[in-house]
Amino acid sequence: MEGTSGRVMVLRLERFADLPKLPRSFKSLGTCNECIYWECPREFERGERNPALKVRWMSGVLREFGNCGFRAKVANRVVGSIQYAPPRLYGQRFEDYPSGPPSEDAVFISCLYIRDKAQRGQGIGSELLRTGVSDLEARGYDKIEAFPRISSDNNPSGPVSLYLKHGFRIVRQKDDFPLVRLE
Repeated sequence: MEGTSGRVMVLRLERFADLPKLPRSFKSLGTCNECIYWECPREFERGERNPALKVRWMSGVLREFGNCGFRAKVANRVVGSIQYAPPRLYGQRFEDYPSGPPSEDAVFISCLYIRDKAQRGQGIGSELLRTGVSDLEARGYDKIEAFPRISSDNNPSGPVSLYLKHGFRIVRQKDDFPLVRLE
């Protein structure tokens, strides 16, 4: 499944290095292809930023779950991505979110990010979200959750407004990162 515009493509291991770089404000996360915030929280807290950890996680997810994301290109440059998997395939980061944890019956969107502010508001995030939801629905998954941020659209999980615009609803809100769900 690809996006309708031709600019959204499946996130594949062989193209993993193409993921967009995070801005300096997210320096602690590393780059998108080495950010292990959700996947390996212990290693992340120790300051490890090794793309091999993310590749190892993604390889396991691809074997067990199948496709786990898409990337978006504009003018032959990757500008954003979406990543998702069942909560059981992520590390134990969910306890850090007062509005969590995500439901075990849902697929969790850990990242939906458009790097350049100039590219935001151009429909890229919407296209990534629609393509990811369509992919999951075609594979029989009908519940999707995420922790988008309320106070800023400049974060790796995306803004709450984007999710609400696409039919998600807030199911728990105890801080700036509510749990949103699409059924």
